[in-house]
Amino acid sequence: MREIKFRGKHWLTGKWIYGNLLHWGKDIMISERNCEAIIVDPATVGQYIGLKDKNGTEVYEGDIVRHHREILTVAFGKIGYDDSWNGLTGFYYSQNEDKHDGFMNLEYNHDPDLIEIIGNIYDNPELLKESED
Repeated sequence: MREIKFRGKHWLTGKWIYGNLLHWGKDIMISERNCEAIIVDPATVGQYIGLKDKNGTEVYEGDIVRHHREILTVAFGKIGYDDSWNGLTGFYYSQNEDKHDGFMNLEYNHDPDLIEIIGNIYDNPELLKESED
């Protein structure tokens, strides 16, 4: 059984907050270990996928990773290449953050020795542009 936790950027300071996800009215909050709930920017919330990279760093939705020479994003959604295929829903590595292309299903294709987090789509979007060139 994997640990379920989230991260999101503090709505005011932009600092990453890690913990349990809470909904309070229109606000999205993350409760850290000390039980203090902090409002976060909902656009930055991502779930821990239960896996780590080659440096032992936890991998979250929205992370940008290097896999061999490829730059990939970590996403959640339908995994498959064909809209008519029912496929699976889960975490996957994608070559294009705007398209759910299901490049590699993490449940079957995660080798921590081959994956290294190099940033995330919120703090380092330029990494994705570099991979397109």
